[in-house]
Order: sequence, then C-alpha cells, then structure tokens
Amino acid sequence: MPNLIFSYISHLRKRRAPQKDLARTTHHTTTIATMARLGDKILTATATIITAGYLFFATQTPSAHNTAHAAISILFLPFIWHWRSRPKLSSAGFVTLLGAWAAVWCHALPENMGITPWAVLAPMAVYAPARYLPQRNWGRIILLLTLAGSFVSPAMWRLDSHLLLHYREGMELVLAIGFHWALLGCIYAVGARYFLADQARETAYQSAREEEKLLIARELHDVLAHSLTLIKVQAQAGLYGGDQREALEEIRNAAATSLEEVRGIVQALRDPAQSGAMQPLCQLADLAEIIASFERAGLNISARLPQHCPPVPTLVQLAGVRIVSEALTNVVKHQGVGSTVQLSVQVDEQLQITVDSQTMAPTGASTSPGSGLLGLNERATALGGRFSAQGTASDFHVCATIPIHQEDH
Repeated sequence: MPNLIFSYISHLRKRRAPQKDLARTTHHTTTIATMARLGDKILTATATIITAGYLFFATQTPSAHNTAHAAISILFLPFIWHWRSRPKLSSAGFVTLLGAWAAVWCHALPENMGITPWAVLAPMAVYAPARYLPQRNWGRIILLLTLAGSFVSPAMWRLDSHLLLHYREGMELVLAIGFHWALLGCIYAVGARYFLADQARETAYQSAREEEKLLIARELHDVLAHSLTLIKVQAQAGLYGGDQREALEEIRNAAATSLEEVRGIVQALRDPAQSGAMQPLCQLADLAEIIASFERAGLNISARLPQHCPPVPTLVQLAGVRIVSEALTNVVKHQGVGSTVQLSVQVDEQLQITVDSQTMAPTGASTSPGSGLLGLNERATALGGRFSAQGTASDFHVCATIPIHQEDH
C-alpha cells in the first residue's frame, strides 16, 4: 500500500508541478548565496579602504570640503554593510548621502575634487530595492531620484584645456544624461527581473506544498471515509439488534485496515525508499473483499468484476479501488443501508467503473458534490481519465474511465 500511495503522489507531482531536481536547485541556490556573501565582504573591504583614503587625505590636506567628504564616506559604511538585508534603509541612505556629496562637490567649484568611487553607489541604490524589496513603489521612487540626481553628477562637468571645470552643454549633455539614465534603467530592470523570478519560484513552491497537502488530505479522506462509514453502520447494527459479536468483529477489521493504510501513507511520506519495498494491498483483486464489507454493512450489491484482465498499472489499480470505495461509501452515507447498487468494473484498453444506486428511503443528506467526489474527479483526471457523478437522493449514477496505458498527460 505505501509504495502505491507514494507512487501516486510522485506521479501527480511530476504531472502538475514539474520542477528541477531539488538537490540541484538547492545546490545552485546555496552557491549563489555563498558568492553573494563573498561579494559583500569584498565590497565592504573596498569601501573601508576608500573611507580610510578619504580620512587620510582630509588629515593631510585639511579643508572644509575634504572633511565633509571624509565624514560622508564614514556614513556610507553602515548602509553598505546592510544593503541586501535592509534595502529600503540602505537605498534611502545612499541617495541622501550621494546628494550631500554632490552638494559639497558643487560648492567646491571651480576646484576640481575629482570623480569619487562612491558614484557606484547610485546603481546600488537603484538595484537594492528593485531586487529585494516587496514594496515595488519604493524602488521606483529611488529610480526617479537617481535619474534626477544625474543632472548634478560630477560626470556632468568636463575639464577644458586650462583644467577648469565646465558644465556640459548641448548634445554632449544629452548624451551624458542619456548614458546615465540608460545605465540606471537597465540596473533597475535586472533587479526587478531577479525579484520576479524569486517570487515565481516561491509561488511555485507554495503551490506545490498546497497541492501536496491536498493530495494527502484526499488520500486520508478516501481511507478514513470508507472505514469510518462501515464502523458507524456496524455500530448502529450492534445497538439496534442483530449479532453484536459479528458487528464488533466488522468494526475491528475496518479499524485495523484503516489504521494500516494511514500508517502506510505516513511511512511513504517519511521514507519513500523503504516504503517501496512493501507489498501493495489495494489492487483490483481486492474489490471483492471491499464489496463484501459493504454488503455486510447492509447494501444490496450486484457486482460484475473482471475475471481475467490485462496487466493494469498500480496507479490505475489504486485509483479504481478508491473510486469504488468512495462511491459505495457515499451510497451508505446519503442513501442509507438497504440501498440497491449495480456495480460494473471492466478492463480492456481502459478501466471503466460504473456505480448505479437506488433507494426507496433516502437519508436526506445532501447529494451535492463533496470533497470525496471532487477528490475522485481529480484522481481520475490526474491519470488522463474522466469522472462524472449525477442524480438525485434516491437514484445516483457514478462513472469513471481511466486509460490503462499511462503517459505524461
């Protein structure tokens, strides 16, 4: 049983949520994270060296401008240390300090204070929120601020033949601004693309987890609904008459079977390799025993089962057994004991199951599709088949067809 359960879950994982090999993906992600940490260490070391250089220059050539640039350099460091972990704060700090740097630089004109290596922080200010911040508007605001700040970038000035600084004009200014904007726009686009890729992976992961929970819930429902329904019926029979010992034996057998199957599901999920060595218990050959248990519960079943059939894949057998069990369980729950059931199971190119049930005294329970019928529909369609269930409280029809030859649908 456990290897059938695990095979079924694995089949649906491959069909509905195709993903790369988990170990390879995990290794790739770990490698990227390691490289990022190494890059941040190199960046921090470089920033520290640059700051030390500005401090040394300010002490060797004291001036208000040099002192201001040294102080701003020191303030850059904490934002550089946390530019990935605190993208909102770091991007705001970068833009603010770069603005202060540009103000000092412009105030020093016509003195040429050179192009600072801190200019690379403008692209970082754009990239950080675009790459790491879920609040997308913040990244757009930072982008607009850096685009506007391009007009006061030290790169907008040029030296003339007398080594004096002049603001660029005409087409030269247009080209310089265009280059800045194109660079910042590309960096923002790259960061946003990586962010969206991460979001897509996270969404796919969460979707796969939700789907797996639904698969487990469906399997547990199909196992427990069958057994608990039989237990309820036999308990009622024991209370209101009949052979109480026989009823208790049926309850014991149903509970033991259910417990074994639940243990099988848990073991298959915990240790797929070990569960694969166990023998399957849910096969088409088990249908006769399942039908007999419902007959003992009070259903009048006329069954036509295959005597000789071609080899049927284990997944198809498991689905067939579950469909029959759930259909009969619904008869007991919604139409009551004493109902008449015509059951047919045929195997040729496909597994075809039909269950027609009639009762003269419906229980009054809802006949709307519940989680069981929805689960059967999902189970059949997952294997490329079809499922239908329709009727009234007194007359209900279930039909399922599943191809014998399974392919990736």
